[in-house]
Amino acid sequence: GELVTPLDVKTKLYLVVVPAKGGCNTGECFKNYDAFPQTPVEGGAERIIENLSAGKIDGKDFYNALYPAACIVNPAIKSNFEILSSLSPSALFMSGSGSCVCAVYPTPELCLWALDKVKRKCRGAFVTETLSGNELKPKPFFTRSLYSRDE
Repeated sequence: GELVTPLDVKTKLYLVVVPAKGGCNTGECFKNYDAFPQTPVEGGAERIIENLSAGKIDGKDFYNALYPAACIVNPAIKSNFEILSSLSPSALFMSGSGSCVCAVYPTPELCLWALDKVKRKCRGAFVTETLSGNELKPKPFFTRSLYSRDE
């Protein structure tokens, strides 16, 4: 997770991010991982890059094999996933080994709408967006703000 490779994709993703209360112990998550049968995923990273480069968001591309294991370690992950799923995102996925659940929407306005719905149940939820390669160039001051309605 410490190596980040910028991708030249034209599709901007707007996300509602919901942290799991209590987080998810990575070691415990990986211990539970082997207990689940693994289903091969078609396409993998290559397919999501191809689709995003073509301007297409396919919810099936967003997949994390650690999800079942993470839900055992912290049931809040499954609860957050179900809450966001009920708000009809374009895509839904768990980050890393379960620290957050992320819902993808086509516009910032829909993200703010979803954030308004989840903030009562999910403290710490916030909205963000992906950055393109030219937006990642060093700037003298940090100018991008995150939208948050965690009052």
